[in-house]
Formats: sequence, structure tokens, C-alpha cells
Amino acid sequence: MRFAFHLSALTALTAASPGIAAPRHQDFDRATSRVRPLADATRTVPGAAPAAAFIAVARGMKPVIVVDGVADVRTGAKADGDTPFYIASMTKAYMGLLAAELDRKGILKLDSTIADHWPDLRIPGTDTNAVTLRNLLTHRLLFENSPLSFRTAYTDEVAAADYPALLASHSTLRKPGFSYTNLGYLMYGAILEKETGRSWKDWLASDVFQPLGLRHSSARSSDFPVVTAAHQWTAQGWHAFPMKTDALMHAAGGLVTSPNDMARWLQAHLEGTGLSAGSFRAAHAVLPHPAETNEGQSCDGYALGWSRCTAHGITYLTHGGGYTGFRSRMLIVPAFGVGFAYLTNSDSMTGGLTAKLQDAFVKALADPTFASDPAAFAADYAKIVAEQAAGRASREAKDRTDVKWGGWTWQPAPEVLAHYVGRYLHPALGEMTVLRDGGGLVAALGAYSVRLTPAVEGVFAGTSNLAEKREFLRFDPGAQSLLWNDSRFIRVN
Repeated sequence: MRFAFHLSALTALTAASPGIAAPRHQDFDRATSRVRPLADATRTVPGAAPAAAFIAVARGMKPVIVVDGVADVRTGAKADGDTPFYIASMTKAYMGLLAAELDRKGILKLDSTIADHWPDLRIPGTDTNAVTLRNLLTHRLLFENSPLSFRTAYTDEVAAADYPALLASHSTLRKPGFSYTNLGYLMYGAILEKETGRSWKDWLASDVFQPLGLRHSSARSSDFPVVTAAHQWTAQGWHAFPMKTDALMHAAGGLVTSPNDMARWLQAHLEGTGLSAGSFRAAHAVLPHPAETNEGQSCDGYALGWSRCTAHGITYLTHGGGYTGFRSRMLIVPAFGVGFAYLTNSDSMTGGLTAKLQDAFVKALADPTFASDPAAFAADYAKIVAEQAAGRASREAKDRTDVKWGGWTWQPAPEVLAHYVGRYLHPALGEMTVLRDGGGLVAALGAYSVRLTPAVEGVFAGTSNLAEKREFLRFDPGAQSLLWNDSRFIRVN
């Protein structure tokens, strides 16, 4: 029996909200006019994202798009409506719409199985004949693969041809049912390339971006001369990072899009324009899962790249995106004909901000008596940012005194450090290179690198950026291998 859900189990979002009439223009105007001041009020809080974009749309109405701030604190380049922001896991909704369109065209069927595409693949404990591509895109796998998820997000682009070997050798079983992960979307992208000879990036460009008129959206950040940089707020001020390279733009989280394009994207979903109406319906069809409630929002299903959630009596489709230096969120309410998004180029508690703004938008849409208080909202946000900064400092101080660092007593001479320089190989994660950099060492795993600080003999603390927890690296006495967190790399030179 296939580990799959019959199409009758799929439910349309509009069916989940019977009796809700299409909105009057004043409903949208009220929600926008009461939530925009909340977003504006947070812009002066120390630690607020360098750039932010407020987007609100309604079927048949002109969108409201407000962009404020700079794309990169290092250059001072202003962000505007055409500046691409990285949207991380919101990519899944774009891939979901692409999958629905390719299914409709008969190019790659959603109810085909892993075994149909990789007939020789064997994953211990899993019947690949029972896992469909629809299962992949609705997070209903029976296994996980940490090396694939980590590599594609942080270190390198894994070739589609390499997926079967990694899946066969390094997958681990998990409980059946819904569990959010990147893996299904990564596998779908690899299967699409295997079957068509074209990258998922090119399919998105031709079959989604072009027909929807998304001219400042791409799975390749190099397509644009200016994109937003990633930012983190620290005690010393802003720490900026370059945008992800093209190699790290993966099918579960690999898109940049501009505020103007985000408005077009949301309106296309509400109006069913640019692509077949059937593709939009298929992308919005939800597979239910046990409800998960957080801060008043209850989510009980997942469509093709969208979570179905309910708050304040309104049911909607939503997705967030988060990665080092970025946070964003979007939603559509098909029964109300409205959508909302908030994009930022910082991860200093802006994930919490995007969720709070979305909740306020839904509440204002549902409740004509809702009265926003921008000053109080900004004060609450400032408190959260301060608490987050204090918490980070506390964790840093606590970690620094951890016994594993041995009191930071080791001060190796340059010739001792040279002993560790070399190449180290892990069968799933690939090659890590340890090299000299100034007076110290750096360990690089593809695009991911950490600066090594000596702690106790043979042990180093690896720091990728100022806001992240230290990573543990320990070399064996002969420096023939190293342990990075829980993964052992063997020296190859």
C-alpha cells in the first residue's frame, strides 16, 4: 500500500472557512491602516532590521508596498521596491506551485513515487514504492537525511546524481506523519533535474516567474547587481554577511524576490492569474495533520508549500522564511481575497516581529473594533530585542565557562598550529580544510567556515559569526582525524 493520501483527503482552503464573504474594500483598508503604523513604529528601535518591506494586497485593489532602510549597512545602498530580499523557506510555496503546474502538464506527476524515478534506491526501513512526490512536498516522509539538509543550506551544492548514494547511506528513520523538513523539497528538485535534464532553478524561471511577471525574483542571487545583505545585531552593532552564493540556493530555501514581486506573487494566488486556475487550486489543497498551536495561531494542515492556520476566526495559508541574517513571512486569505507579507534583512528577533505583524493584520481584518497602539507595540518589540541580546550574552558567558573548553589555558605556538593544517574527509559531509589565516586557524567546509580559537590542547572553539554558538572541534593526538560536533573527519594528506 502506498504511503500516500488519496486526493479526496486533500481539502481546499476555502472549504475550511464556509460562510465568509468576500471583503469590502474598507476591511482591507482598515487592516492595512492599522497594521502599517505598527511596522513603522518598530523602525527606530535599536536592532530593527536595516531594511524592511511591508506588503499588503487585496483582490482587485492596488497593493500597498512600503520599503524602508538600507540593503547593506556596509555600503549604505538604499532598498526599494525592486531590491531582492532572500526569503529562505518561503521558496517552498514557489516550488509547490511549480510542482502543481508540472503535474498538470504531465511533466512530473505528483503521485509518482520515489521508486518510479530512482528504481535502484534502497533506504533501510522504507518502501520507496510507497512514497510519492506529493508526500515529499507535504512533509510526510519516513526518513531524514541530516548531511543533505546541512550541506545544501550551508556548504555546497549537491549534484542531483549524488542524491541516491547519500540517501541510501546516510538516511535515518523517523516516525510516520507530518514533520516539517527541507528534505522532501530537495529530493523533488533533484528528481526534476534527473527526469528533465533542467535545474529546478530554470523551471521556476520559465514556468513561474515569467508567466507571473516576477522580474526581480530568481534562484540565483548573481542575477542582480544589488541584493540585500544578511545582518545580525550584536552588542557591537551590526554584523553584515554577503548574500548566499548561487550554489547554496536550494529547492527548499533558495530564492530572492523584491517587494514589488512579492505583491504580484500574492495577488496571482488570490486572482488565479498568470497560470492555470487548476494549478493554484492544486497548490492550495491541504493535507490535514494534527493541530499545532502557538501564540493563538493553530495550524492543522500543509498544502504545496503553505501551512493552513487559523487565528481570530480566520483561516489562511502562510509560510515563513528564516536563515542567518534574514527573516520574512507571507500569508494569503483566499476566502477574504487578501494577502500580507513582511520582508527583512536581519534575523535579530525579526522572526518574532513578522509573526506579530501578521497576527495583527489577521486580527484587524477580523475585528472592526481592533485598535492598534504603535507606541506600545514598538515598546514591546524593543523589550524583546533587549531581552534577546541579554539572553545571547548570558548564553555566551555560560558557554565560555563550560568544562569542555578547559579554562582556555592553551596558547599554542605557530609551529604547533601548523601541525593541524590539512584536508580532512567525511563520507557524507565532504572535505574540510584547515588552513592558516593570519596568526590562527580557519576550518572550511565548502562555503561554511569557522575561525578556530585554541581552548585546551587539541581542542578548538569554532566561530562562524558573532551571534552563533561556538562549535566544538577536537583533533586526535596525531592530528590524523578531527571531531567536529558529532562528525568525525579523517585526514587525507
